[in-house]
Amino acid sequence: MELAAQALKRTCALGLLAGLACVGLTGCVLTGSKKSESIPAPKGTASQIVVRWNNQPGEAPDPARGGIPAPGLVGRMYVFGPDLGFPLKAEGDLIVALFDRSTLTPEGDMKQLEEWRIDSATLQRLGRKDTCGWGYSLFLPWGTYRPDLVNLHLKVCLRPKNGAPLYTHSDVRLQSEGPVITASRQTVSGPDLVASKKAPPKPAAATAPPPPPRPEPIVPTGFTPVRKE
Repeated sequence: MELAAQALKRTCALGLLAGLACVGLTGCVLTGSKKSESIPAPKGTASQIVVRWNNQPGEAPDPARGGIPAPGLVGRMYVFGPDLGFPLKAEGDLIVALFDRSTLTPEGDMKQLEEWRIDSATLQRLGRKDTCGWGYSLFLPWGTYRPDLVNLHLKVCLRPKNGAPLYTHSDVRLQSEGPVITASRQTVSGPDLVASKKAPPKPAAATAPPPPPRPEPIVPTGFTPVRKE
């Protein structure tokens, strides 16, 4: 398991213990309260990102189709600094590319299904504090969804205002029920997000983190899906 994923697991455990310790104590602020959400996100130099994906598609009203519920991918992103302490504020634009791992081209590339671009202002509105610390709830409207698409690969790129782009990629197998199954591999910087589509080697077995909390079913403005034919 990567160091950033281990740090996330540790901070989640510490947050849970702190919440349990607060039970019954007057004046203790639990994560998720209005007072705790007003606390500013910790700032620092971002060096790694971790994304936990839910292995069940979510649903949210599609404003382009009169509010008809539409499927989407649900995830939670955390940003860490060099010391891998607690999650930090994410500053910059976010790009997420979705690939079908079960369909390869003759060159061995995975078939890209969609790409989403979230500008910095929209990303800030998605930030909330949970038991793991400060993170960002993602709902990606999935226009190319089909029930048979279950073996997915997601590449995430955070482009900070200052510094090199940060990358992470995950293999996700969708299921009708069960825990989140995510295999994550981290790179601090690398080639263009879309240009590199080679099927990655199978990662070593790792302990899956707890399922991410489902975000509010809202498709924000500034959220630009780019569908691939």
